This record gives sequence, structure tokens and C-alpha cells, in this order.
Amino acid sequence: MHLSISEMTVGGRRMFTGIARDLTEVKRAEEELRRTLAERAIAREQAALRRVATAVAAEADPAEVFGLVADEIAALLEAEAGIVARFEGTRAIVVGASGSAAPSLGQRLSLEGDAALARVARSGAAARVDYASLPPADPLGRHAVALGFRQGAAAPVTVGGRLWGGVLAATTSPDGLDPSADRRLAHFAELLGLAIANADARSRLAEQAVTDALTGLANRRAFYRRLEEEVARARREGSSLALALLDLDNFKQINDRHGHQVGDEVLVAVAGRVAAQARSGDLVARVGGEEFAWILPGSDCAAALAAAERARRAVAAAGVAPLGTVTVSVGIADLAGAGDTEELVRQADAALYAAKSRGRNRCEVSPACSGPGSRPAAEPAAAVRGGGRLRSDGAPPGEPAAAARADPGGDRGSPRG
Repeated sequence: MHLSISEMTVGGRRMFTGIARDLTEVKRAEEELRRTLAERAIAREQAALRRVATAVAAEADPAEVFGLVADEIAALLEAEAGIVARFEGTRAIVVGASGSAAPSLGQRLSLEGDAALARVARSGAAARVDYASLPPADPLGRHAVALGFRQGAAAPVTVGGRLWGGVLAATTSPDGLDPSADRRLAHFAELLGLAIANADARSRLAEQAVTDALTGLANRRAFYRRLEEEVARARREGSSLALALLDLDNFKQINDRHGHQVGDEVLVAVAGRVAAQARSGDLVARVGGEEFAWILPGSDCAAALAAAERARRAVAAAGVAPLGTVTVSVGIADLAGAGDTEELVRQADAALYAAKSRGRNRCEVSPACSGPGSRPAAEPAAAVRGGGRLRSDGAPPGEPAAAARADPGGDRGSPRG
């Protein structure tokens, strides 16, 4: 109820009049308006978070999520800039940006000083800053003021309990950001952390799927996939391609006499020495218990033989405690002499068989190799009849025989071993 009283004089007499107004409906209407606006704001926030959460659940590329979060922050908080930044030392790398005055992707922002992102990087806690209150020498503050920004708010993005970066909203409005900006930014930061953690987990799983757990080299699956790709490329471009198969000599005796732990140490040491001889475009993989495969794009048999000899000498030159010297035998073939993937593997395997038959600790090339400097080896009858241990038997092209796949750490047999 609202009451207004006024004084007047009528016929020499003082009189008072009052007007009473019922404001219940007015106040009810104002309250309803405030409630409606609040509900709309909550609905907008929930819709924005739902869009980001959907992208995260769909395992969208992190770069896509970064851009989406920046867009939603700028729109929801009515800010002229929404930013997602990854912290690297004393710099923040912009990985998501939205708004008329936002920095460009890849821009490096200083984390020195006392601006919002700088505070987050130091403390790992949310921060809100009036840029005009910062010292003129503050790097981010000076940059923000030059662009007309009045206020910025930032929240930390953590991944696996570690500070990864931050999200920032900045406005040019004299009124600053809405009081709820800090809470809203925290929600987006949490979703970002999930997106990054999910992407990291997927990356680790993908790497594990193509990596040998013991040696860290590519595994059998990665080898055959890469070999098919390189064969197709060599045919398309008319380039050379060679394959070397390497097998540890007398590995069964090493395991029998010294145990599997020492055997594993030998495998790791040999893998490192062979990989050290490979070029950046090569692939060295562990394809069996003690067998390694080396794909050499752009090489013929002669070039592959020279590389294999370097690797063989490197393995033998440094002993492995407590064994002393360990050696490898190597078989080499190239696509020019083989024609296709399966035959390339078969010829390299037959050459490896020949190296084992002729005393081990040596390199042999396939008889089909005819490049200068090649040293052809006669293919043993057993290898011809059996097609070699890596000959496929119903497996994908180039895949090793079932008996060889069954026990990667088993006995090689004689003369293999």
C-alpha cells in the first residue's frame, strides 16, 4: 500500500487530503519480471553448458570444443571476448577465441603481472580484475586497456589434478561483467577439463594399440599397416622400398639360462640400438618374440644392406649384462624384386633363414635383389617349401603364419634362434 498526503487551504481552513494506492499488483508484476529474467538466464546457461557437454560426450576434437566454449562464454556473458588459453611457462597460448575484440588463435599472451589469467596461472584459483586498476606496466593489463576492455574474469582449467590453462571473459562495459560470471566460467572450465582428459585418454589408447609395451617400438599391427601404406606409395610414385627382418641369435638359450627378465632386458637393448640406426622416415617394429622388422622407404636392397650392417654391428658392439655380446641375423628384400607386400615379407624372411643357416650374426639379401652391392643368398629348400615363417595362411596379406603368431616369446626352432 502507498499513501500520499497533501495540504490545502479552503475558505481559510487548512485541510489535508490523502490518496492511497494499492501497489500489490505492481510489486507482483515487478517480482514476476525479475523471476522470468532469472529463469531465462538459467535456461540460457544450461543450454550453453548442454551444447558443450554434448560435444565432449561425442568425443569432438579438442580444438572444436575450445572454439565452442569461447563462443558460448562470449554470448552468455555478453562479453566482447571469450578466450580459452593453454599455459606454457610464462605464456598463455590462445587455443579458442570468440568476440569482436578477442585475440587470434595461437597468440601468446604474457602471464606476468596481475591480470586475470596471470592470477589464475599463479594461484590456480578464479580471478576477476578491473584493468584500469592495474599498473601501467602490467603486460596483459596494458594490452586490455588499449583494446578498451574494462574488466576480465578467469577460471582455471585442470586436467588430472594439474593446472592446464584457463578460460577468460572480458568486457568493455563500464558496468563490468555480471556477478555470476565467475560461477559460470567455472562450469565451462570443468567441461573443458573433461574434454582434454578424454582426448588424452583416447590418444594413449590409440598409441597403445600400435606400440609394443616392452620395447616402445611399433607393434605387429602397426608394422603391417605401415607396410601396406608404403607399398602403395612406392607403386604410386615409382620409388624404392626395402624391408629388413632381424632376429636375435640364440634367444631361447638366453631365456633358458638367465630367465625371462634378462631376456626382456636384451630385447629392450637391441630394440634401442636398431632404432638408433633408422632414419626419420623409417619404421622399426617388434613383430615377434625376438624378431624385428625395419621398413626402409626410398631404399633398394643395396641401401638396406648397408643400413642393416650398421645395425648389426651396433648390436654386437655393446654387450648386455650379464651376457656380454649379443648378435642378430638379418634378411633383406625390396619391392622391385618382390612385386607385392606378401612376397616382400616372404623374400625377407627367406633371406633371414639363410642368414641363420650360414652361421648367424650376418646379413643376407634375397636372390631377387639385383641392386649394386647386394649380396644374394641362395634360398634354402626348407624356406621355399614352407614359404618362410612369416608367410600368411589365411591371415591378412603379409600377416605371419599362425604358428609364428601363437607364441611371440617361444622357441624359434633350428636354425632359427
